[in-house]
Amino acid sequence: MRPKVGATRASSPRRIFDRRDAATRGAWRENLDALGMRCYDCTMKIIRVAPHPGFRLALHFDNGENGVVDLSEFVGRGVFGVWEQPGVFERVALTDDGAVEWPGEIDVCPDSLYLRMTGKKPEDVFPSLRNQMSHA
Repeated sequence: MRPKVGATRASSPRRIFDRRDAATRGAWRENLDALGMRCYDCTMKIIRVAPHPGFRLALHFDNGENGVVDLSEFVGRGVFGVWEQPGVFERVALTDDGAVEWPGEIDVCPDSLYLRMTGKKPEDVFPSLRNQMSHA
């Protein structure tokens, strides 16, 4: 599995976050958390993806569910700044892990997209989260 990449805005230096590296894992998660795109489990797989106008994706999951997710609120924010360039969003592809990615190794976990698509809460999809204590 190759490293996944995240970056700050184009005006600031590029930072690489490898999810497998403990030293950068926290920064990678903070980057996604700040955008509301937290990765919980990544056991779900997307088996088909198609870009739609308005920064939307049609998704088909390996559990048989499908739908459209709107990602327009992320355009120009953080790692998703590249979507402002014409044609970049439309170059979405599937990884071997069943996630979606764009040029520059920008990716989004399938579970995060599934939650957005279905409107379900994380604890509805991942029952083990119900037993975890929250830290206020």
